[in-house]
Amino acid sequence: MQSNSLRKKAASGPGKLIVDISKKVSLDSDMKTIIEHKLCPYFFQVFENANSSDGNTNENLYSSFYKLTEDTKLSTEIQDVLKRTSGENFRPFVGVLLHSLMRSLIKNRAELFERRKDENVKPLDNNDQLVIFYISGYIIHTLTRKCLKANSKSVKLQALQEAMRLLLKNESDSEKTFVNKYSEWTYKTNRGGLKIPSDSFFLLIRECEMCCRDEIDEKNLHKDSLNRTILCEKIMDRFMVKHYADKLFNGEFASFMLESCIKLFVTVRGHAWARKRKSEDKNQGNSNNKALRKSLMEYTKT
Repeated sequence: MQSNSLRKKAASGPGKLIVDISKKVSLDSDMKTIIEHKLCPYFFQVFENANSSDGNTNENLYSSFYKLTEDTKLSTEIQDVLKRTSGENFRPFVGVLLHSLMRSLIKNRAELFERRKDENVKPLDNNDQLVIFYISGYIIHTLTRKCLKANSKSVKLQALQEAMRLLLKNESDSEKTFVNKYSEWTYKTNRGGLKIPSDSFFLLIRECEMCCRDEIDEKNLHKDSLNRTILCEKIMDRFMVKHYADKLFNGEFASFMLESCIKLFVTVRGHAWARKRKSEDKNQGNSNNKALRKSLMEYTKT
């Protein structure tokens, strides 16, 4: 707060006052201790209220801090401590102090939980992309069946059904692309019922897979690793996902269509990780008949 050059300018009346007060507080160790003890429980409550598993942590944090800034009791307590040295107007200082402390806490918390990207994350090889091509067609098929089975007059489902039809590869298009080489396995296993996705949809799903590999540590899977809500949000925030989505989906339900595809992909991917984990446990002699989620919860506790 003292090093802010803007507050030292002549045009900043409250700024000079804030700098002067901060200097006095920094030199008084007893006052700093008292203020710290008063602020600590309030900010602890802010972050405690923000903890959420529904993907709304940022909104909860903002709302909780906003309530703190409106708390006249806290502001009065801090001002009463500051008045022991002088009779100046301390309200601007208290407001800046709360916001500066919040920024610092968020920065420190982010650094604490920062996860370094695993440099050993396995890149996508040719076999992986053959499978992703198949999954892309499966997603189109499953969402189409879901819309037909619902037999609903929902405008959203009708738009989704139409979008899935448009995401299929146009068989009359004879143009060759680099994506064709990943369709080999799908064509070999096809007996007439598999869906062949368009190039852009395959690239969209491939980008979802790449995001999952970046975000999830397969060596340390636990019950919260595959939180679908949070993982879907991270995927939808990817620049390339937005790029391909803009090509594929349009209209007022574009976001709904993209989210439906990503949710189904995350579900399929979650089952694949689960089967892989069970297979590893079986190979290590840890096979049991417990539900996988319960096993993961027990594994997390260890």
